[in-house]
Amino acid sequence: MNLNEESLFKSSFYGGISNFYLIQNKFLESLKYADLCEKILDSLKIESPYQYLIPYNNKVGSFRFLNDTKNYATYLDKLFTLRERIITKDNSTQYSINQYQQSLLQKEFEKKIIENQLKQNKRILILSSLLLLSVIIFLYFTIRQRNELKISNKTIQSLLQSREKFYSILAHDIRSPMKSYQGIASKISFLLKKGMYDEIKELSEKIDSTGNHLDNLFQNLIDWSKLQQNSFTNTNHIFKPHQILEDILKIHEIILQENKTIIIIESDEDITINQDKNYFSIVVRNILDNAIKNLNKDQHLKIASQIKDQQYSFCVKNSTDIKEHDFIQIQQFFNSSIVAHPGQHGFGLGLVLIKEFTEKMGGKISVEKKDNHIQFCMFLNLSTNDLP
Repeated sequence: MNLNEESLFKSSFYGGISNFYLIQNKFLESLKYADLCEKILDSLKIESPYQYLIPYNNKVGSFRFLNDTKNYATYLDKLFTLRERIITKDNSTQYSINQYQQSLLQKEFEKKIIENQLKQNKRILILSSLLLLSVIIFLYFTIRQRNELKISNKTIQSLLQSREKFYSILAHDIRSPMKSYQGIASKISFLLKKGMYDEIKELSEKIDSTGNHLDNLFQNLIDWSKLQQNSFTNTNHIFKPHQILEDILKIHEIILQENKTIIIIESDEDITINQDKNYFSIVVRNILDNAIKNLNKDQHLKIASQIKDQQYSFCVKNSTDIKEHDFIQIQQFFNSSIVAHPGQHGFGLGLVLIKEFTEKMGGKISVEKKDNHIQFCMFLNLSTNDLP
C-alpha cells in the first residue's frame, strides 16, 4: 500500500468515525474527524466529489444541531456545489446510490433528534406530574386540617354554650323558690312578739315542705345535667303532668298564700304523656313563674290541661296590666322563628326558655290577651301510643 492509498484509507476511516459520532449525537467529535477527513482529501488533491460527501454532510448536520449558522451555511453551499459537480458527471447510477445513502443518513439523524426530544418531554412530564401530585397532597392535608380545626372550634363553642345555658336555667329556676323565703324571718319575728305560736308552727311546716320541694328541684336539675353530657337532647319518659304541676305549685305555695292568690285548676290527674320530663318541667315552671310575677291586684290564676284531638294542652290564664305594645312583641316572638337571647327585645330568660324547650318537644306556644287577662298555652302533639 503506497502513501496515497494509506492517506485515502485514513480519510475514509476518519469519515466513518465522524459519521458514527454524528449518529450518537456527539457533534463536536463528529466535526473533529470530519475536519481530519477533509484535510487529508485536500492534501491529496482529490478531485472526485464523492470522497467529500461524507465530511461535508457530517459537518452540515453537526453545525445545524449546534446552531452554528455561519459554518452551516458555508458547508451547505459546499455540499450543494459538490452535488452539482456530481450531477454534471456521467455517472448517474453512482450519484443515485450516494443520494440514497445521504437520504438514509439524514432520516436517521432526524429520527435521533425526535427520539431525544421525546425523551426530554417525557422527563418534563414526569417531573410536572410529581410536582402537581405534591401540590394536591399538600392542599388536601391543609384543607383537611383546617376543616378539623373548624369542627373542633364548633364543638368547643357548642359545649361552652350548653354549659352557659345550663347555668342560666339553674339560676333562673331557683330564683322563684328562693323568693318564698324572703320576708320569712321578719314574719316569724312578728308572730313571736304576738305570741302566735300555732301560726309559727304552721309556717315552719310550710318552710320545711318548700325546702323539700326545693331540694327535689336541685336534684332534678343535677340529674338532668348528668344525662345531657354537656348537650341538650331529648330523653322521653311517660309521666303525669298533673304531678309536675303540683310539685311546682308547692314551691310557690308561700308566695301564693301571702298574695292571697286564688288558683283554679282544671286538670285530669290521670293524664299521662310521653315527653322529656325535665323539658316539660322547665316550660311549666317558667309559665307559672311568669304568671305569678305579672299578677295584678285581681290575683286570679287559672290552670287548665287536657287532651283533645291527639294533642295535649297546658294553659295558664292570669290577670295582667301588660301594655299592648309589649304583648304584641311577645305574641310575635312566639308566632315566629325568631331566635332570641335573654335581654334581647326586652325578653327575660323565662320567655326564651318557654319557647326553646317547647320547640324541642315538637310543640308550640300560643299567647292570647282579652279583658286584662293574658293566657299562655303549650300544645304538644301526641302519638296514638301516648293516648290513654
